[in-house]
Amino acid sequence: MRTLTLAVAVVVALVILGFGLAQQGFQRSGTLNNFSGEALLGSHSMPYSSKSRLLNLSSDALSESDPSGYPIYNSSTVLASLPPVIPNTQPVVVRLVHDFVVYRNNTSVPTSRAAISGSFIAPQSPTGWALILLKFNGSASGIVYDSGYSFNVDNNTLLWGTSPEYGNWTVYKNLTLYEALFTGKVYWQWNSPGTIVQGRFESNITLYFYPADAQFPAPKEPNLIIPILPSMSSFDYHLTPSKPYVTSEVKVPKDVYRAEIQIWLYGFSSQEFWYANEPSFNMLFVNVSSRAVASVLPFPYINTGGIDLFAWRPVTGAFTLHDRFYFEDVTGDLGFIEGTHEWNFSMPDLAYPYFVVTASLLLYTSPNASPATPGPYHFSMSPVRTVQVGIPGVSQQAYFNQSMDYSYSSTSVFRMDGRLTIATDIASGSFMNNQSLTPIWENLTQSERMQFVNIVWFGHYSSISFVQYNFPLRMDTLFEIQITKTTNGGYPMYGFATFGLTDLLQSWQQVSLSNHMITTIENTVTSNDSFVTSQLELISPTGGLLGAVSHASGFTSKDLRVSVRSVSSGIVHGYEHKIVAGSSDLYGPDYIQPILYERLIIVLNDYIISQH
Repeated sequence: MRTLTLAVAVVVALVILGFGLAQQGFQRSGTLNNFSGEALLGSHSMPYSSKSRLLNLSSDALSESDPSGYPIYNSSTVLASLPPVIPNTQPVVVRLVHDFVVYRNNTSVPTSRAAISGSFIAPQSPTGWALILLKFNGSASGIVYDSGYSFNVDNNTLLWGTSPEYGNWTVYKNLTLYEALFTGKVYWQWNSPGTIVQGRFESNITLYFYPADAQFPAPKEPNLIIPILPSMSSFDYHLTPSKPYVTSEVKVPKDVYRAEIQIWLYGFSSQEFWYANEPSFNMLFVNVSSRAVASVLPFPYINTGGIDLFAWRPVTGAFTLHDRFYFEDVTGDLGFIEGTHEWNFSMPDLAYPYFVVTASLLLYTSPNASPATPGPYHFSMSPVRTVQVGIPGVSQQAYFNQSMDYSYSSTSVFRMDGRLTIATDIASGSFMNNQSLTPIWENLTQSERMQFVNIVWFGHYSSISFVQYNFPLRMDTLFEIQITKTTNGGYPMYGFATFGLTDLLQSWQQVSLSNHMITTIENTVTSNDSFVTSQLELISPTGGLLGAVSHASGFTSKDLRVSVRSVSSGIVHGYEHKIVAGSSDLYGPDYIQPILYERLIIVLNDYIISQH
């Protein structure tokens, strides 16, 4: 059952920053050192060899021994994730999940088991691994809803996404960053999509371990990964208005010279319908010893059944099927996180249920690193400024606006290889959400910005790295119901519902600097003239069941750009995939928008090497 909120729809306005390839128009790019076809993890990237295989853009099925094929046109989604850059070495193939089916035959019986777990002995390579790649093939049939899925290893969440509601799809995930987890006996769990009325989800998962060689060397990755919120289900840690925090006791060794936190944060229940919430502000803080270590302004994900039922077939919202983690350097916090401490994850302004959170520490350790001592600490956060006029959803015209900003920093001192090392982390950000509402329409404009800077002084040398997130959003949404029949004047009520979504712009924009390479990622989705009218059974003021569709229309586009630029040489490498789909008359049973335009450009060493 899909929950319906009577709070209506939205408009999202976004000014796209001129990052990366957008600035270059694909006329120049640079050596693909540190370029990964798979979506980059924060400031992490994957080395590239000019001799490696790029993309096979055929629609052939993927081989189990070679995942370099990329089925674009035989999938229910276009661009579930970026295609991988494949080394030339022969992979070791570990097939973990084979034809795992979650089903429900009718509403009188529960859904079958939705998780499968196991273990395997990790393969070894004397040269290390150039690439560890996960490939997930999923399918949905019957009456199913958008459902979360996750892959966990040794209590760490490595992949999360939301399923389509029909057809087949493929997701790739570069797991090389987590190489430290793939040693000895590895325990894993796959949590399948499983929200089913009457139908089934099927999953297949394979790991590919590519040995490193001279052309594709092994990257330097964390040698210790600690689950701060250990979980194999990814659903163990809920933040609700009645208990907006979770805690965990974590032991961090005292020989760390670089530390980074990885956070996954996602809204469910009322937070899945974030566009209908007033107040709208949500922020996660991570505190240790009463100091802010990390923070997240959550990205406004749109599920494959969200806002408008058929706007996301086959073009989904930004990163819907392949959620991105948030990364923040915490080396400047080593002085007060080393040792055993209680970590607190809290959302103090949470007004609606609920968020789920997982987190891991990615550590680089060395016997030559001394214990750290804490230095100066600063924290500043403005009050959440709220301006309300009228009653949203009731008044003929209402306004609800919120904004805030914050900053914090910390410094730690330690010795590495006998040299004095001073690490400082600086974080800042801002939030703005403006809503204009009538009883059936909502116009929404939102902006979220986060910036994390790390500066390290090592003897007479210094280095700087940063990651900046920008999440602009705007949209107009409509939700209107017409009741034609009641039950003695009460529920259930019967009639028609009309959903509308237009002028939507949703974007994940990210810029990072690490190892003298600037990486930009921009995933922008637009949706216009998306309207659905269907039969409706209201069972409560905020819940109901949808029936037969009498009309559906919509136009959706996605533009995904990734570029890597060398600071020293200025050479750029890049990838752009743009898709436009839509029709004023969509037809069942799946109401799929036909693809009207598609462009794929790959740039290597300043040259366009592929254009489709």
